[in-house]
Amino acid sequence: MERRGIKAAALLLLAGSWAGAARGQAGERAAAMRSYAVKDFGAACDGASDDSAAVQKAIAKAEAETPYSQSATIEFCPGAKMVISSTLAIRNAEGWILHGNGVVVEWRGSSGVPVFDFSSVRNSTIEQFLITPYEPAKDPIGTAIRIEESAGEGVSTHNTFRNIIIEGIHEGVNIGFELAKGTAGDNNNDEMTFQDNEVRNYVTAAFQIEHSQSVSHRMYGNVCYGNGIGKYCVNQVDGNFAWLGGEVLGDAEADFHLQSADTFHPVDIIAANSESSARFLETGGPTGAPWPVNIEGCRFATNRLKADGRMIVYQAPGPLNITGSDFGEAGRPGTIWLNPGSLEAPGQVAANITGNSFTWANSRGSSILSGATRGVNLSTNVYVDGGYHAAEAAGTGK
Repeated sequence: MERRGIKAAALLLLAGSWAGAARGQAGERAAAMRSYAVKDFGAACDGASDDSAAVQKAIAKAEAETPYSQSATIEFCPGAKMVISSTLAIRNAEGWILHGNGVVVEWRGSSGVPVFDFSSVRNSTIEQFLITPYEPAKDPIGTAIRIEESAGEGVSTHNTFRNIIIEGIHEGVNIGFELAKGTAGDNNNDEMTFQDNEVRNYVTAAFQIEHSQSVSHRMYGNVCYGNGIGKYCVNQVDGNFAWLGGEVLGDAEADFHLQSADTFHPVDIIAANSESSARFLETGGPTGAPWPVNIEGCRFATNRLKADGRMIVYQAPGPLNITGSDFGEAGRPGTIWLNPGSLEAPGQVAANITGNSFTWANSRGSSILSGATRGVNLSTNVYVDGGYHAAEAAGTGK
């Protein structure tokens, strides 16, 4: 059962308006900008010849002829297979469109470098690519798409990545999209939009956010398929994001992994549909730093839950807000485990859980909640109300 509240519906509607606006702006830019077809620079597009140098020549020509704030379109070969063996690097670009035209980018390079590297790129659109390794076991992809900031250049911000498939085949991709801490250090690599992408058969993460100022990323309609091997759909080393809609399948550790508390930028997970994963959400910690996390209108099936039975592991003083969601399956109980480093006040609400459907142990009176030994009193620090199968929290966690 999937239920969405007013906030979820509003955000999904807003996501649609973002997508429409992005398409409209891209179309307007495309009509006025210079176009560079990689075939005109020697790309064979035959699935056998190495096209790396030809594509980089097209990029270099566009960089030379479209200085800062001028736009360019790089056109890849429609529906073809292109062999790439060295990183395709785009530097200090504004308002570009990389139009894949459904091209298959077959990686035959080192796992130590990314396939695409966007450094100090702003207000650009990257779309319609399928990226896959030639030999997953021998030469896997370390990172398919890396976004960063280089020393002495501007930030990477407000870029849109859409309709991109990253296919690892079998452990052939370590990270799909990496919002990296580049050579400029802890930088403002922020406000990216990821729309209708799929990352399959990854090892570490489909999406990875690596620094504290990498914030306000919007991810909607994406699909993560870990196939029981990939650790995380979204691995937040630092920073924050909003996940809207989409599917998450088969993560071996947790669908959403939050490593570092961000007091000022909440994480929103809305209308996610998850099956066959070990956990829905797991945070680092325990920490005493406030860490706002909002979960709304989500579904999590417990068919491959970890042996400890914890659907959510939350190790902060709050607030954790869960509303309008459906967690668990008949015969496969799960719990929400609270383990904050400290609570600022005896009556502080660490979690607010309302209007959900939970399935847990069959014995009447068992609670969906459990606490560690760090001062969480489930009767005073947690609010539970109005949920189907949601018993009133009572007693001290243990």
